[in-house]
Amino acid sequence: MGGVSYYEAAAYARFTGKRLPTSTHWLRAALRHNRDISWLVVPASNLNAAQPRRAGLGMLNAYAMYDVAGNVREWCVNLVDAGRLTRGAGWEDSDFHVSHLIPKPDFDRSPSNGFRLVSLSDHDTTIAHVAGRVVRAVPRDFSKVSTLSDSEFRIYRRLFDYDNRPLEARRDTTGVGEHYRWEKVSFAAPYGGERMAAYLLLPKDAKPPYEAVIWWPGSNAMTLRSFDPVQAGVETLTGFLPRSGRAVVLPVFKGSFERDDSMFSTVVSVPDGTTYYRDLAVQRVKDFRRTVDYLATRDDIAADKLGLLGHSWGGEIGPVALAVEPRIKAAVMLVGGYWPVNTPAREVETHNYVPRVRTPILLLNGRHDIVFPYETSQLPFFRQLGTAAADKKHVVYNTSHTVPQNEFVRETLAWFDRYLSGRSPAR
Repeated sequence: MGGVSYYEAAAYARFTGKRLPTSTHWLRAALRHNRDISWLVVPASNLNAAQPRRAGLGMLNAYAMYDVAGNVREWCVNLVDAGRLTRGAGWEDSDFHVSHLIPKPDFDRSPSNGFRLVSLSDHDTTIAHVAGRVVRAVPRDFSKVSTLSDSEFRIYRRLFDYDNRPLEARRDTTGVGEHYRWEKVSFAAPYGGERMAAYLLLPKDAKPPYEAVIWWPGSNAMTLRSFDPVQAGVETLTGFLPRSGRAVVLPVFKGSFERDDSMFSTVVSVPDGTTYYRDLAVQRVKDFRRTVDYLATRDDIAADKLGLLGHSWGGEIGPVALAVEPRIKAAVMLVGGYWPVNTPAREVETHNYVPRVRTPILLLNGRHDIVFPYETSQLPFFRQLGTAAADKKHVVYNTSHTVPQNEFVRETLAWFDRYLSGRSPAR
């Protein structure tokens, strides 16, 4: 059932002798086994949809519950911000929102607002303790940060250098999709004696050499067991690029997709202040640069016409790569910005690199983004970019952590047409 306000849901719960869950109880029951949720439940859930569907058509979670992700958001008793908390996301939300706290006004009767009832065996004092207001971290205001001096930057810049050793590249797997040919290649990583991989989507109906766009994906790349085109969002996020005659290149960054151990011990989905995260971030930027090295060896890739498409995670860390890798000629940051909570080590704080970016850059955002707030994250990010004013553009939509698909495609193609292909924008 959708279209229900918090008070209507609470009244019905009381009528039945049950309760609305607290956020803590909901989280433990619904998303306790996060890997199972990412690999099994979310792909089978009703998300990014046009309407709700009958309950019970998806995948059971570890506690035999249906629809913990998608279909309708579920009211919890906790106050948060100026409203009440909903969990699980609704049918109109993206899979990104499943694990996020989404506040709604108490009287909000949006079609995607629903509820789930619980019976609790905890002591009343325990329930009262976890039923209180959820206090979220205050987003950092990046309009007030200071950046590195030039001498400091030169020191930090050297962290991303590596020895120019042989690539030892090979083509591991090939295939043909509906709109593109694809290859999985591998080559020597720039550290630790490792090998890394990359997936290439090559146009079917264009002649090489191809302009190539390196795709730095969202954080779901760090929770998927292996690269799956559907779960990774290949068609939605990049499918239009091969059809425009361009190649798409997806590096398998350290800790993403299948490039991890059996326990997923390398997964770090958000920046933090640990040395471990700092070193991992440096390795990932080196992975990006090594991918550029590999592309420069291919006769079917125009190495002087390389772009970057950074989505969410890629839109946050992408500018670090752009500041140290001059071979990228144009970039699009989709729902990117400064990460507003936690403070990573200074050597890999994005705001220390954004002023050093000179690449033409298009930033596409939602004004109501719950990840990268408009005033304190997006605007400082855009204003502090070192790119010339004529070569940077910020487009904002009345959305959250997503933008309209048709607008994303149109703006992205126009940007790469201009800065990779050298075609003048239509007037």
